[in-house]
Amino acid sequence: MKKLNIILIILVIACCKDEDPEPCMEPSNPDCANYDPCYGKELPSAAFLMEDWTFDENGQFAYVADDSIFRGTEIRFRSPLELPEFQHIWYIGAETLSGYQVLRLFRDVPRPATITIHHVIEYPVDSTCFPLDDGKDSVTQSFYLIEYWNELASFGTYRVANENSTDSFDFKIAMLLPDGSEAPFDPSINNRKRVFENFNNEGDSIDYFDYSPVNTIGYFDGNGSNTPKGSIRIDIETKKVELEFTYGTIAYKQKGRKIN
Repeated sequence: MKKLNIILIILVIACCKDEDPEPCMEPSNPDCANYDPCYGKELPSAAFLMEDWTFDENGQFAYVADDSIFRGTEIRFRSPLELPEFQHIWYIGAETLSGYQVLRLFRDVPRPATITIHHVIEYPVDSTCFPLDDGKDSVTQSFYLIEYWNELASFGTYRVANENSTDSFDFKIAMLLPDGSEAPFDPSINNRKRVFENFNNEGDSIDYFDYSPVNTIGYFDGNGSNTPKGSIRIDIETKKVELEFTYGTIAYKQKGRKIN
């Protein structure tokens, strides 16, 4: 009996003994055995953002990134690498510029036009992680300057429905001349008008909306009462559209697709 009790005590002690902790296996943690000082590091890239400006729904100046289509009144080219150890050189036409961001006007460029930008960066070499790197990277990106306002995706015909509703309706936003033809992008033309047909399913056509468009975003910068205040956003690939605005002091959310 005594022998059996001893065996039971040994089993209990063995069962309740703390297990060895799991070994540290985080390559980003210097205290771990598998620490890798190069884990997650990437070579700096010269890729940059191209941004058009507009006024948002609050009438505030704003830059909006796009990958291809611009008005060109002012475009900002901006690298996300803003630290002083990064040196930036931009080649825009015959110009050579420096700085992590530059602004350029293309107001007087004959349209349509495709513009190419070349960007070069220089940076300190990380000889531990990238022993063969030369401390330089470059990229070439191109974009298109519109000839007509209606080339922006923020103009066109949309089919949408109010939130929590399946009853859809179509409406159209266009930039036209008085004779009904498409308005070219020409700052010297002052008699163009923004036309809203059946906006918010109201059945009429009006041209007094305050509307500040870039390619994939249009801002309604009205007062939220007799003119809408909010935005329309378009996904180029899926053609999905979302609207959020206040109109007649009522808040609306609408979703749908661009159909033309």
